[in-house]
Amino acid sequence: MQLNKPCEIEEWQTPEMLATLRILEPDIFQLYPGYPAGREHRKSWEHHQILAGCKQLGCVHPDASVLVVSGGRERVIFELTNRARWVFAVDRFWNGPGQPGEMLLDPALCAAQTYNARRLVVQNMDPLVLRFEAESFDTVAAIGFSSHDAESARLAVFEVSRVLKPGGIAVLVYDMVVNGGEGLSLPGLRLYDPGAITALIADSGLELVENIQAAVSPATVATVRIYADVVQEVQRGYWHFPHILFEEQRRLFTSASVFLRKTR
Repeated sequence: MQLNKPCEIEEWQTPEMLATLRILEPDIFQLYPGYPAGREHRKSWEHHQILAGCKQLGCVHPDASVLVVSGGRERVIFELTNRARWVFAVDRFWNGPGQPGEMLLDPALCAAQTYNARRLVVQNMDPLVLRFEAESFDTVAAIGFSSHDAESARLAVFEVSRVLKPGGIAVLVYDMVVNGGEGLSLPGLRLYDPGAITALIADSGLELVENIQAAVSPATVATVRIYADVVQEVQRGYWHFPHILFEEQRRLFTSASVFLRKTR
């Protein structure tokens, strides 16, 4: 299985992904018997990629300590409690109408699947200033990485490296340009090309576990939507599927994962 790659539409057809989604999204299967066909969303791919990649690399196991950074109330957090000894989930949680404060107060309110509550610790924390000792975790997953600006992204990578044990695995989930263009900074969203990711991890003590796949399949390209249109639709509560590939300023981009190993 390719680990360092962008999301592609064909992956929803694999038995492995279908099995993962049945675990993570049992409530959605009840609503849509044919799911995930016709309702492909890149967020589901992100969760599957984290779990499948960690399994392939052997970095999540019954004695493992795992940190999820900027994970909000993501479903992958809850499933990791069934596979690791400890799961720490940190984000900027806050209370208020429509805000995710309930994840701090009672994570069970946010879980749609079976999980082990005794292994989950949720904390309000700045992802750029992780309040953990150095070399504390076997695995670190940084979700929503593309919300950082350039300087914050660099700091976030060094914090991930600092709290990771030597030989440990980090996975970054980010937005990747897949048609050969350079990265792009948008309000609240940074798009990376493979070269930018390689430069970002330089001198961090982290190295790629494999090269980064730079392009997506023709079938995936055929699903492209104009990003501004998608944003407006989501704001109105409407979802168009497949929700995978988007275009902004001639860049085609989608979710991608990059797995890294701490070498020093």
